[in-house]
Amino acid sequence: MNQIQEGKNYGWPICYGKRIVDEATIAEPKDVTREEIAKKTYCARTEPAVLTYDAHAAPIGMVFYGGKQFPDTYQGDAFIAYHGSWNRTRPVGYKVVRTRFQNGKAIAWNDFLTGFIDQAGASG
Repeated sequence: MNQIQEGKNYGWPICYGKRIVDEATIAEPKDVTREEIAKKTYCARTEPAVLTYDAHAAPIGMVFYGGKQFPDTYQGDAFIAYHGSWNRTRPVGYKVVRTRFQNGKAIAWNDFLTGFIDQAGASG
Protein backbone atom coordinates (compact mmCIF):
# COMPACT_ATOMS: atom_id res chain seq x y z
CA MET A 1 0.00 0.00 0.00
CA ASN A 2 1.30 3.38 -0.98
CA GLN A 3 0.21 6.82 0.10
CA ILE A 4 0.28 8.61 -3.23
CA GLN A 5 1.40 12.22 -3.22
CA GLU A 6 1.82 14.51 -6.21
CA GLY A 7 5.36 14.74 -7.52
CA LYS A 8 6.64 11.63 -5.69
CA ASN A 9 8.29 8.68 -7.44
CA TYR A 10 7.06 5.22 -6.40
CA GLY A 11 9.46 3.31 -8.63
CA TRP A 12 7.17 1.45 -10.99
CA PRO A 13 7.98 -0.38 -13.21
CA ILE A 14 11.57 -0.65 -12.00
CA CYS A 15 10.93 -1.23 -8.30
CA TYR A 16 8.06 -2.16 -6.02
CA GLY A 17 7.20 -2.57 -2.33
CA LYS A 18 9.92 -1.34 -0.03
CA ARG A 19 12.27 -0.30 -2.85
CA ILE A 20 12.75 -3.83 -4.23
CA VAL A 21 14.32 -3.98 -7.70
CA ASP A 22 12.07 -5.81 -10.16
CA GLU A 23 14.61 -8.01 -11.93
CA ALA A 24 12.02 -9.00 -14.56
CA THR A 25 11.57 -5.50 -15.96
CA ILE A 26 13.43 -4.39 -19.06
CA ALA A 27 12.93 -0.71 -18.21
CA GLU A 28 16.12 1.21 -17.53
CA PRO A 29 16.02 4.01 -14.95
CA LYS A 30 17.35 7.51 -15.48
CA ASP A 31 18.29 10.13 -12.90
CA VAL A 32 17.14 13.75 -12.98
CA THR A 33 19.80 14.58 -15.61
CA ARG A 34 18.30 11.81 -17.84
CA GLU A 35 21.49 9.72 -17.49
CA GLU A 36 21.04 5.97 -17.00
CA ILE A 37 21.76 4.78 -13.46
CA ALA A 38 21.82 1.41 -11.71
CA LYS A 39 18.41 0.02 -10.78
CA LYS A 40 19.45 -0.38 -7.13
CA THR A 41 20.52 3.28 -6.96
CA TYR A 42 17.28 4.38 -8.63
CA CYS A 43 15.09 2.35 -6.26
CA ALA A 44 16.88 3.73 -3.20
CA ARG A 45 15.61 7.19 -4.25
CA THR A 46 11.94 6.18 -4.56
CA GLU A 47 9.11 6.25 -2.02
CA PRO A 48 8.72 2.87 -0.30
CA ALA A 49 5.36 1.22 0.30
CA VAL A 50 3.75 2.24 3.58
CA LEU A 51 2.55 -1.34 4.24
CA THR A 52 3.16 -4.60 2.37
CA TYR A 53 1.21 -7.84 2.21
CA ASP A 54 1.84 -11.44 1.13
CA ALA A 55 2.58 -12.00 -2.54
CA HIS A 56 -0.18 -13.69 -4.56
CA ALA A 57 -2.94 -12.34 -2.30
CA ALA A 58 -4.53 -9.89 -4.69
CA PRO A 59 -6.74 -7.11 -3.34
CA ILE A 60 -10.09 -7.19 -5.13
CA GLY A 61 -11.96 -4.47 -3.28
CA MET A 62 -11.35 -1.66 -0.79
CA VAL A 63 -13.67 0.67 1.07
CA PHE A 64 -13.10 3.30 3.76
CA TYR A 65 -15.39 2.85 6.74
CA GLY A 66 -17.77 5.64 7.68
CA GLY A 67 -20.67 3.70 9.18
CA LYS A 68 -22.05 3.37 12.68
CA GLN A 69 -22.06 -0.44 13.19
CA PHE A 70 -18.54 -0.63 14.67
CA PRO A 71 -16.79 1.32 17.42
CA ASP A 72 -15.65 4.88 16.70
CA THR A 73 -12.04 3.66 16.46
CA TYR A 74 -12.95 2.12 13.08
CA GLN A 75 -13.85 5.48 11.52
CA GLY A 76 -11.65 6.25 8.51
CA ASP A 77 -10.06 2.79 8.47
CA ALA A 78 -10.22 0.72 5.30
CA PHE A 79 -11.48 -2.79 4.66
CA ILE A 80 -9.72 -4.70 1.89
CA ALA A 81 -10.98 -7.98 0.43
CA TYR A 82 -8.25 -10.30 -0.83
CA HIS A 83 -8.48 -13.04 -3.40
CA GLY A 84 -6.15 -15.86 -2.51
CA SER A 85 -3.19 -17.64 -3.97
CA TRP A 86 -3.50 -20.77 -6.04
CA ASN A 87 0.19 -21.60 -6.45
CA ARG A 88 1.64 -21.62 -2.94
CA THR A 89 2.28 -24.43 -0.49
CA ARG A 90 0.70 -22.33 2.26
CA PRO A 91 -2.29 -20.45 0.85
CA VAL A 92 -2.56 -16.73 1.59
CA GLY A 93 -5.35 -14.25 1.09
CA TYR A 94 -8.98 -15.37 1.03
CA LYS A 95 -9.94 -12.85 3.69
CA VAL A 96 -10.90 -9.30 4.54
CA VAL A 97 -8.43 -7.18 6.49
CA ARG A 98 -8.91 -3.96 8.36
CA THR A 99 -6.28 -1.37 7.52
CA ARG A 100 -5.85 0.88 10.52
CA PHE A 101 -5.06 4.54 9.96
CA GLN A 102 -3.61 7.09 12.36
CA ASN A 103 -3.46 10.78 11.44
CA GLY A 104 -4.27 9.88 7.83
CA LYS A 105 -1.50 7.29 7.48
CA ALA A 106 -1.88 3.52 7.21
CA ILE A 107 -0.16 1.92 10.20
CA ALA A 108 -1.21 -1.76 10.30
CA TRP A 109 -3.27 -4.60 8.83
CA ASN A 110 -5.49 -6.77 10.99
CA ASP A 111 -7.50 -9.80 9.91
CA PHE A 112 -11.18 -8.90 10.06
CA LEU A 113 -13.02 -11.73 8.28
CA THR A 114 -11.37 -15.11 7.73
CA GLY A 115 -12.36 -18.75 7.38
CA PHE A 116 -12.57 -19.03 3.61
CA ILE A 117 -9.86 -21.73 3.48
CA ASP A 118 -10.36 -25.21 4.97
CA GLN A 119 -7.62 -27.08 6.84
CA ALA A 120 -6.47 -28.74 3.62
CA GLY A 121 -5.87 -25.29 2.10
CA ALA A 122 -8.86 -25.33 -0.27
CA SER A 123 -11.01 -22.26 -0.69
CA GLY A 124 -14.73 -22.59 -0.75
